Amino acid sequence: MSQNSNMLCNNKKLIAVIGATGQQGGAVVRALHASGQFKVRALSRNPSKHRELADEAVEADLNRPETLKAAFEGAHGVFLVTNFWEGTDERKQATAAVRAAKDAGVKHFIWSTLPTVEASSGGKFNVPHFTGKAKIDLIVKEAGFMHHTFVIAPFYYQNLVGASAPQKQANGSLGWTLPLDPDVRCIHMGDISELGNIVAGAFAHPDQAGNGEYLPLVGDFISFNEIVRHAKSTGSQILVQTSAKGSCRYGSGRERLRSSGSSMQVNNQWKRAAALVAAAMLFTAGVSPGASQPLTSTLKGIGPPPNLPAPQPSESATKFAKVVGWPENLTPKAPDGFQVEAFARDLESPRWLYVLPNGDVLVSQARSHPRSSASADKRKGMAGAGSIGVSPNRITLLRDSDRDGRAETREVFLTNLNQPLGVALIDKTLYVANTDGLMRFPYKEGQTRIEDAGTLVLELPAGGYNNHWTRNIVVSADKSKLYISVGSASDHGEYGMDKEVRRANILEINPDGSGERIFAAGIRNPVGMSWQPESGRLWTAVNERDNLGDDLVPDYITAVQEAAFYGWPYTYYGQNIDPRRKGERPDLVARSIKPDYALGSHTASLGLLFYTGGSFPDRYRGGAFIGQHGSWNRSQFSGYRVVFVPFQNGQPRGQPEDFLTGFMADPRTGRTYGRPVGITELRDGSLLVADDAGGVVWRVLRVAGR
Repeated sequence: MSQNSNMLCNNKKLIAVIGATGQQGGAVVRALHASGQFKVRALSRNPSKHRELADEAVEADLNRPETLKAAFEGAHGVFLVTNFWEGTDERKQATAAVRAAKDAGVKHFIWSTLPTVEASSGGKFNVPHFTGKAKIDLIVKEAGFMHHTFVIAPFYYQNLVGASAPQKQANGSLGWTLPLDPDVRCIHMGDISELGNIVAGAFAHPDQAGNGEYLPLVGDFISFNEIVRHAKSTGSQILVQTSAKGSCRYGSGRERLRSSGSSMQVNNQWKRAAALVAAAMLFTAGVSPGASQPLTSTLKGIGPPPNLPAPQPSESATKFAKVVGWPENLTPKAPDGFQVEAFARDLESPRWLYVLPNGDVLVSQARSHPRSSASADKRKGMAGAGSIGVSPNRITLLRDSDRDGRAETREVFLTNLNQPLGVALIDKTLYVANTDGLMRFPYKEGQTRIEDAGTLVLELPAGGYNNHWTRNIVVSADKSKLYISVGSASDHGEYGMDKEVRRANILEINPDGSGERIFAAGIRNPVGMSWQPESGRLWTAVNERDNLGDDLVPDYITAVQEAAFYGWPYTYYGQNIDPRRKGERPDLVARSIKPDYALGSHTASLGLLFYTGGSFPDRYRGGAFIGQHGSWNRSQFSGYRVVFVPFQNGQPRGQPEDFLTGFMADPRTGRTYGRPVGITELRDGSLLVADDAGGVVWRVLRVAGR
């Protein structure tokens, strides 16, 4: 490890991981490393074999308690998992680990436990493996750590290439014999990589998750026949034999069955077959077979102020999502206590949302045009990600008359538009922001279509770099001013600053189009704008520049200071010099101010809404919801979710929280169901989220009684 790396690690909290060479411990080590917030010590019986696994590899053996205190010395946190399958006394091992951790001054102890089956089944079942771990919970609780957390892992698909791989059957073949009805959804399956993210998140947020909370890895229940059907569809040969007693035998392989009485031969392909079935389990359940995206709070470049690396243009990457659409009966995932349902489906590129006073919802439908200057590979990637194509150029009205949470009325409200986005109503005048100009139309409450051709209020510079064609608008509280966001024409001014006139700004005008002035400048691509309810200040969500590395430059939200300059293109996040503009405009460099809150790099943070409703828990009121459309210029995907930033006294407080996830099915391959963009709030306090790539407007509501 380099001297610089050691200096960085010395400023980080040390986490010791028991079982670091196993599935659970390995997932924890990877997630802690990915977060960039911790120094990681891998504990192993043979540390010399695992020097590259973590920042440190130290000897520790749960069966030799004398090795543990030294292994925990200096550690802020400890993650413990024990192995039932080794035939050891797990209670004795855990007791020794807890005592050693206390003696070493460990502050946060996380134990991988399991539920008590006897209690949950009313005494009908006895599963010693589960119950033995559950009884250790009390030992952890009574130890008196400053923080302690319990994580719960179900059967995870990685088991199928390990302890639960196909076993040798009586006829010599490899397969499984299972005492279950193959049509019953009774297999609870998850991805152990997600457990690592849960543990990393708990260590990062002990005040929220370190007070005895139980944090389960939530998978899904599926039947084995669902696994079989999908595995067959991918080319695997699987035979199912059902006995009179109802147990089932499964064999898998590449050759067809030669005799009806035997299991399928696997020809030494059992690892491939197991991986296929594992992937089939998770695919059928709507859960990714790849590693899940890391928590937003674990990304670099988060919060106020973020830690920023040096720019690394040579390390910039291009990686596009592959949109496949939403499977039937699958929705994004919200926190416990919330429910997600489709408000409207089968919409073409629904990008932005606006709620009229009578509750009607206007959906702006538009998308980016292909650019002839882009390479063929980039155009192909952007098309597959749902980013470019023929723009619908219309606004659709959705109405939920019976208030059942689904729009039963859908009407084409406005046509003949040019890449519309922002919508605003002042009395009986409806404003629509096309990419090339602000239009106004007469509006009467309740009408479902506007036939008027409209009036041009203000011409705007059209188009822009990638998705910088978007023009959003908001109205001041006294209705005397309109604010219009206009993104840059380029990434970092590479086409010349003469092409950036009136761009990378938020403009202020009177409702009749007069009095134009630049309200704030140097904002590369401001899209979402919203008024913070406590302070009354205007905030914006901003997409920052590309091609400076995976972790530069972070997108952000910020209160918009009047007449302020935010740095683009000469500096980023305050007065950090963009090396491509070094030495230019020292006057503007000196004026550049730092934004308020970083959201991670390349997340494409677009939508912005401050919650003012009454149906969500109080902690959400006044906080910001941000729609992150997702990255294309990062080696590992970021974004593809809705995050929540808590606010207090008009200012952000604490780390961002993942609020709506599940848009990306598999971050290894980029397989994606949809991409969130605009966010708005209905009169009942529920949220609407526009998913342009998925063609859905999602509704998120609080579940009564939770």
